[in-house]
Amino acid sequence: MNSCIHAGLRWLAISGIQDQSGGVSEGFREETGEYAPISTTATGYYIAAQLWSQRFSRGALPATASRAGGFLLERAFDMSAEMFPLHLGDNDEEQARLAYFFDCTVVVRSLVQLWDSTKDTAFLDCAERCGLAVHSRMPTVDGAFFPIYDLKTDRAYADTGSWRVEMDVPQLKGGLALLELYKATGRGEFEHDAGALRKWCLQRHESFLPGEVDDAKIIERLHAYCLFLEGLLPGVALDAESGRVLQFGILRVENFLDEFGAELQRCDVIAQILRLRLYADKLGLMELDYKRAEEEATAIIEFQTQSVDPKTDGAFTLFRGTAQSRPQLDLTATVFALQALEMWDQAEEGGLRDPWEVLI
Repeated sequence: MNSCIHAGLRWLAISGIQDQSGGVSEGFREETGEYAPISTTATGYYIAAQLWSQRFSRGALPATASRAGGFLLERAFDMSAEMFPLHLGDNDEEQARLAYFFDCTVVVRSLVQLWDSTKDTAFLDCAERCGLAVHSRMPTVDGAFFPIYDLKTDRAYADTGSWRVEMDVPQLKGGLALLELYKATGRGEFEHDAGALRKWCLQRHESFLPGEVDDAKIIERLHAYCLFLEGLLPGVALDAESGRVLQFGILRVENFLDEFGAELQRCDVIAQILRLRLYADKLGLMELDYKRAEEEATAIIEFQTQSVDPKTDGAFTLFRGTAQSRPQLDLTATVFALQALEMWDQAEEGGLRDPWEVLI
């Protein structure tokens, strides 16, 4: 697995997926040679991956992570709303002014991790300001958060159409950012928000799947449901229900994946379920299904691109070589896949060692 991991890390470092500004693209379409838009979410995931990758080099903080952090602070942060729009300079004016709860929490986690690595308080200050803005402007009365905030009208609102813009259980992964902010700042409102969000999501999770009749949409919801399961990891130590739901959820995802052919399998979903399976074993919730985990690790490698072109070599596709509307080479899928493969290496060497805080 090491060669696959190092090829993927090399792609993150030298492919051009990170713009000169420090911002990071969501992906790269090989047939057109075009990068997808830069997004704050992709930049956040990129920072987390670069900090995580230090375990391979035992070196100084990668300059790429510092540049990405500078981009978030200096160019992406909306000073008036104290949030991060998903896209900057988007041709779609409406999209360019929207901040999403989930995506802001991805950025907040990356900034807290940068502060922890560098001790530069500018990163933590920005993360705290964004967390407080989310806490004060986006909460609902029942413990969830409005998924979207309009930076222009200074108003939160709910929408429908996909998991990203619905108030639903994938929000729970954002609770990881709230818990990390609480740990870093000691502000009790972040711990309270994380607990309320966990309770709200536990009340709703059973109805999230399948949620659609079209197989392609169901597989996308599997990705979102895995985000919910990832958000349960710190709760396992707090209440028995979180552990039961995590165990139940892994089996649900397994059953759905077994129904889909290879053309619908998504790299990020397989990587997510492998990571969750390893954590469930570490936490004593489920004995590791070694055969299935090995099959998942093998399947993940099938999504990796091999090429003489550094723009593509080592990246992971979201789907197995089929034409899709999304970028052919996907930043998030690559990051999740690399971490899943390295965690599988840990498991083969005696067991997963990483705590939940390491999860990207």
